[in-house]
Amino acid sequence: MIRNATSYLATICLLSLVATLPAAEPKEEKPPTIDDLKKAPTAVTIGEVELGVSGMLIRNRMPTIGPIQGTRNYIIIRVKAKDDAALPDGVKFTDVYAIQGDTLWKAGKIEGPRGGRPGTVELVVRNAPEFGGAEATELILQIAAGDGKKQRLRGAVKSMEVH
Repeated sequence: MIRNATSYLATICLLSLVATLPAAEPKEEKPPTIDDLKKAPTAVTIGEVELGVSGMLIRNRMPTIGPIQGTRNYIIIRVKAKDDAALPDGVKFTDVYAIQGDTLWKAGKIEGPRGGRPGTVELVVRNAPEFGGAEATELILQIAAGDGKKQRLRGAVKSMEVH
């Protein structure tokens, strides 16, 4: 009887100890390099729909009242489906990168998508860096399909100043 009680108490103590151990940390993905990102294609197919991307870097030079948090530059990202097809269900836009020369920038929060013309959605990322000129700036958008498979899509960025 004592042996069963001791075994029972040992099991309870062991289970209590296991319950207090920290959960395994999810494995963090290694951040992509500029070379990795530049290998992204300029068109990808998700489901039966071929997608392309382009961006517009907006340099906001309008006067403001009060302090400014971050930069006032932002990028409008246009994802366009070939032949104005509807985007497949479950598509998510997970990461946005901009590259100019040796400078790699990863966007924080992605706003959108918002609809526009058929087959086109727009996203917005704020606090973009002060790139020297958008002509040599590349945009990389990471897309997750409904099945969770991730793909990268690369496009050009044009520049516009708002005064």
